[in-house]
Amino acid sequence: MYKIIMITLTAVIVALYLIRFLGNRYYQKRLLNCVQRCDLDGFLKLENKRAVRALIPAFNLHYMKLNIFLMRKDEQRTDEEFDVLLDMKVGKTMRRDAVLKAFYYYVKRRDGGRTRKLIAEIRGFQDAEDTIRECAMLFDIYILGRSNHMEELLKDLDTLPPQQRAVHEYLLSLQYENRGEKERAREYEDRSVKTLKDALEAEKKRREEKQKETVEK
Repeated sequence: MYKIIMITLTAVIVALYLIRFLGNRYYQKRLLNCVQRCDLDGFLKLENKRAVRALIPAFNLHYMKLNIFLMRKDEQRTDEEFDVLLDMKVGKTMRRDAVLKAFYYYVKRRDGGRTRKLIAEIRGFQDAEDTIRECAMLFDIYILGRSNHMEELLKDLDTLPPQQRAVHEYLLSLQYENRGEKERAREYEDRSVKTLKDALEAEKKRREEKQKETVEK
């Protein structure tokens, strides 16, 4: 009798686990589809379902919804979602993810108040020297209006991969602008646009050639 009870309980536990696992995958896929299509109404309808709130962690729901507001360029609701995410008690990995996402967003918005709080937390990250250095550089350029990173960005500029080179060229443009050198700023901005455009066209050509080879086979 005891053996039958244990087998039954095990079967029930496994069934519940499978239901939860499959339900999570099902709703996660539907929610992500809404995010990709920037379908806020569809997302909110799903979010309000009891099953979704039971299966999908709150952090994930707010994070996905945040991406919709970012794509819609809705600053007010983006701010609200960041406030919710940054106020949540979560693990270190999720906390870092939210803090960095907020930092990169607000530094480019040149929001000094929010960015100062975020960079203070980022500087306390453990085992993240490269991330700390990159964020400190962006803070100097965007918020403090400095031009003290030109030498490191110019180093080996022409040998960098195209997308990385485009980013460096744009950051150089901003620093020339901070110096008041408008012509140099425009020159590096134009270079950045051209580098990125060429890289995207090259990538498109590679995909088309690969697709052609696959069809021929």
